[in-house]
Amino acid sequence: MFQIGNTIRLSCTFTDFEGRKVDPVIVKVIIYDVLYRKINEYTLDVTNKLRVGDYYFDYSEYKTSGDYYD
Repeated sequence: MFQIGNTIRLSCTFTDFEGRKVDPVIVKVIIYDVLYRKINEYTLDVTNKLRVGDYYFDYSEYKTSGDYYD
């Protein structure tokens, strides 16, 4: 269970229609509150890349309201 102050790692793999891993031009993580209002937007770079097509983002929540992510 995610609690205030914890850090969670979001991870994603991007593939083409043939299932081959690919690197998108832009990778973004957008954080929303419970009313789906944008709180933050992060553009990922090579420091968030594990290998071709595999990205991660470490997110820490310090507010008391619930958030959603895309």
